[in-house]
Parts: sequence; structure tokens; C-alpha cells
Amino acid sequence: MLSLLKRGVKTNLVKLAVAKRRIKKGAVFFFIYVLCQMVLISEYIMRLQKEDFTRSIINL
Repeated sequence: MLSLLKRGVKTNLVKLAVAKRRIKKGAVFFFIYVLCQMVLISEYIMRLQKEDFTRSIINL
């Protein structure tokens, strides 16, 4: 009975470790994704500003 209990605790600990590892991987991928989105958004904003700038020069 005790050995069964120990085995159950061990498997739970292993499952917990695996879950933690998965969460870490997910967090890293999420961080990279957010970083890429920020870069894309900043490029888009810069492009918009550049277009406005060229339009204002053309209008002059």
C-alpha cells in the first residue's frame, strides 16, 4: 500500500515537472511572438509616418 502511494507521489511530481517545462516553453514562445508583433507594429507606424511626411512634402 505504501509503495503504491510513493509511486503515485512520484508520478505526480514527474507530471508537475513536465507541466512546468511546458509552461516555460510556452512562455518563451509567447515572449518571442509578442516581440515580433511589437517589431511589426513599430515598422507599420514608421511606414505610416513616412507616407504622411512624403504627402506633406508633395502638398507643399
